[in-house]
Amino acid sequence: MHDLFSRTTLGLGRATYVVSAAATLLLCLTTVMDTTSRAIGTGSISLVFGLNESLIILVGFLPLGYAQLAGEHVSFTVLYDRLPKRFQSVSRAAGYLIALPLIGWMTWVSVTAGIDSWLTAEVRMDVAQLPVWPARLALAIGLLAYLTTLVYGFFGVFRNWAEFPLEDADESEGEKTY
Repeated sequence: MHDLFSRTTLGLGRATYVVSAAATLLLCLTTVMDTTSRAIGTGSISLVFGLNESLIILVGFLPLGYAQLAGEHVSFTVLYDRLPKRFQSVSRAAGYLIALPLIGWMTWVSVTAGIDSWLTAEVRMDVAQLPVWPARLALAIGLLAYLTTLVYGFFGVFRNWAEFPLEDADESEGEKTY
């Protein structure tokens, strides 16, 4: 079961990362096209602003799960690295206990809003009238991927718990590593 969950989580993370990378390229392309259009004097392309607004959501939220799996989130480890291994595990578990309910709530709200937007065929109120539901569902999928990696990480904290003694070997011998 553990192996299936880890493979599924990694697969979902990679898929959302690839879609986010494609959205980044499309965002760059449409921005260059719109800027070029304005520079040569034909004016802004009406579709670009609404499309880029949706693409930014894909770029920002879809890769959250993969970034968590890859350890690419911003972290501040000056104090954390100096803690004994067992206390590192305790502090990591505490962080997960804080993040899980918050991200779970955000995921629930995003999923319900995305489904509602899809069922009502919500569109942007501008000239192009682009559908909003794909961006809302992408936000929900990105948060869901992030939530699954948080759950996986939370249980991973306790997987090797018995390997960590109450004190690190270096500290019990009087050595301090800095």
